[in-house]
Amino acid sequence: MTMKNLIAILFIALAFVTLILITAIVSVRTEALEEKAIRTDEAIVGALQTGMADRLSTFFAPDVTFFIPGHPTSNDSAEATRLVRGFMSAHPVQSFEKKSMLPGSAPSLSYLKGILHTTDDDFALYATIYNGRIERFDLNEEKK
Repeated sequence: MTMKNLIAILFIALAFVTLILITAIVSVRTEALEEKAIRTDEAIVGALQTGMADRLSTFFAPDVTFFIPGHPTSNDSAEATRLVRGFMSAHPVQSFEKKSMLPGSAPSLSYLKGILHTTDDDFALYATIYNGRIERFDLNEEKK
């Protein structure tokens, strides 16, 4: 074998090892993001189950699209925090029944659907969660 051939083989081996390392790093990073998203989703469900408005509001994105009955849609996390506090104070939460938590088409994107049971009524909840933040939060009276 000539020196040129040895250099070419070494270069191909080095490129192959580099590709394997990049693949491994990306896989580990993706798994870590998915685990974090699952923990965040579980924390959001936990805040809903206990009716902890302040805990729930920590997950609001700065420009959350927020809707609850009797109020216009809000696009501000401070306003959404005020509204969710008032709502949960007026409608004490008994439980939250998670119907589904579906992954989105992008990493760290999920869709939450469930029923918020309060002392006086039930409310359908639809939420979009992206990168650990609630981007959209819709609460509507459950049709009986």
